Amino acid sequence: KQWYQRRVRGLKGVKRENVDKVLEAIDCVWKEVSENGVDEEQVAAVLHQIEISKKHQSTMFGLHLGVGLLNAWLHGSRPAEYLELNTHIKRFKEEESTTG
Repeated sequence: KQWYQRRVRGLKGVKRENVDKVLEAIDCVWKEVSENGVDEEQVAAVLHQIEISKKHQSTMFGLHLGVGLLNAWLHGSRPAEYLELNTHIKRFKEEESTTG
């Protein structure tokens, strides 16, 4: 099996009779991405959006930070790693530049 077929999928708000269609569509997207990759401009745009959203301090900043830390902790990551956003983005960009 391909790596994309082992990913966990959750469906909320999907009628039972549409579950197979939605899962099939998701599998098609994963297969296309694994075969063709992703547009570099889209990746750069998403990274930029993540950087801005994580660094923008709003009135809900503390709550969002706490929820993110909790989510990281519950899924087996070290909560402190969640705070190392710049390190993760830098590593991703370096790996992307070497693997293309």
